[in-house]
Amino acid sequence: MIKIVIAEDKPLILRSIKSKIESFSGEIEVVGEATNGQDALSLIEELEPDIVFTDIRMPVMDGLQLVAKAREKYDELHFVIISGYDDFEYARQALKLRVSDYLLKPVKQTELNDILEKTITEVRIRKLNKTKTYIQSILQSSSSTPDLKAPELCCDSYWTILLNAGPYTNFVIDYANPFNDYWSSRDIEKMLSHYIHPENHFWVFDGRSFNELIVVLGISENESFDIKSLVNAMREEFDSSSIPVSIAVSNLMKNCSEIGIETQIVRALLKENIIFGKPGDFYRDEKKLSSGRELAILDSSVEKRLIALIQSGQKNSFLKEIRKLFSYWESNSYTQSHIESLLKQIIKLCQKHSLNNSSFDTDLELETDEIISSSKDYNALFQGMSFIFEQFFTFETSSDAGSKYYRDVVSKVEAYFNTSYANPITIGEVAKMVNFHPVYLSRIFKEVNGVSPMEYLTGLRINKAKDLLLTDPDLSLKDVAEFVGYTNPFYFSRVFKTVTGKSPTEYRSAYGSIQL
Repeated sequence: MIKIVIAEDKPLILRSIKSKIESFSGEIEVVGEATNGQDALSLIEELEPDIVFTDIRMPVMDGLQLVAKAREKYDELHFVIISGYDDFEYARQALKLRVSDYLLKPVKQTELNDILEKTITEVRIRKLNKTKTYIQSILQSSSSTPDLKAPELCCDSYWTILLNAGPYTNFVIDYANPFNDYWSSRDIEKMLSHYIHPENHFWVFDGRSFNELIVVLGISENESFDIKSLVNAMREEFDSSSIPVSIAVSNLMKNCSEIGIETQIVRALLKENIIFGKPGDFYRDEKKLSSGRELAILDSSVEKRLIALIQSGQKNSFLKEIRKLFSYWESNSYTQSHIESLLKQIIKLCQKHSLNNSSFDTDLELETDEIISSSKDYNALFQGMSFIFEQFFTFETSSDAGSKYYRDVVSKVEAYFNTSYANPITIGEVAKMVNFHPVYLSRIFKEVNGVSPMEYLTGLRINKAKDLLLTDPDLSLKDVAEFVGYTNPFYFSRVFKTVTGKSPTEYRSAYGSIQL
């Protein structure tokens, strides 16, 4: 509802203006009337209207004084001046005070309608922007119930929709994840605009990780909304991709401040219930997300077979058994959380019963999480996990990162990054170049440099981007992104801000005047 206050010292004119305003739209409510500027200012402080219509010449406090005084506290308030022909100079002064428009007496309905349409649109945009900023603050707050003052919001109820491309990732920053740029390469706002009525609203926010996106729906008063129809439409769009996308929907919220905690709950439930390698739709109010809390335990007969194969050193037979397990898990739609638990149980069996008594310095459970979060299906998962399992059947488990051979391999990768950073690069391509498995390459690279190969490459690219931003102020962000190896400028901006704490534009503004 748009709230309006009218200030006019002549009662007949005031009633006429009020009648004309209220006939424009049922969305408008005249919440206050005053016959002088002082009373109007009191009404503004009490009612906090969106628009004020005020005559210029009034007793006690005239219209110009009212605008100037109100501007001190209500900078975004919209004023429309009502003026007689003899008051044109006053109207000109009012425009300097940033009034939205002015009307000449006698007020005509058509002219009033034009001003109302324009001003109401501006009010709506302001409220939408305030709501977006408020929601963004809630989502970014570390507290589930942040101490934030809510502005007058534009909607009466809300839904949060969490979109997850590929597996759920336990890593907020994972530069090697192949699903990182999934959302940046798609115009989700354009897609949603086809299915959401203009009377309702939506906002799209970056998620906790690069492969997550958050959509907040705002439903206007007296508007019904079929959330399942929207999810079904989104599902048709996403299923055209080879990457499985999961959709999780919160409860309907009447209070915007609930968005933060609802998003955290939906994310936690999605983590427990996402089906590995398959898309899925989850609704919190249907409690479809609770089954994943059951503990996954490796079947005792399977455990015995695996132990026997480990103890006898039968690597190929062991991997065949793992392949059979994967097929069973896939056909029975195992959740990602179950798979994580089962694979870590198998790793512990290997560590306990392997003939290889060498100690493993690396965190195999962490590597397992990395492999799962970067695998779109069971074939990719098997390829990654096979490398880990094979180590239990060989006596050369230590990478010996300090040896000349491994240092030479790492140096070769570094040199490749330094000469090719402007080109698209994946960890798989680099590993193939040096004849290493991606997991193994990441391990020795991190042992030598303290960071993974893709973290190293990202740091290199961002440092190059910093130089370009400061040395060539006319270079567009799109060009900067392309020069350092990012085909999507939005993804580049997000990575840049994650690394530096500032967006490229903010970084250029902050440091562009400093002599290099």
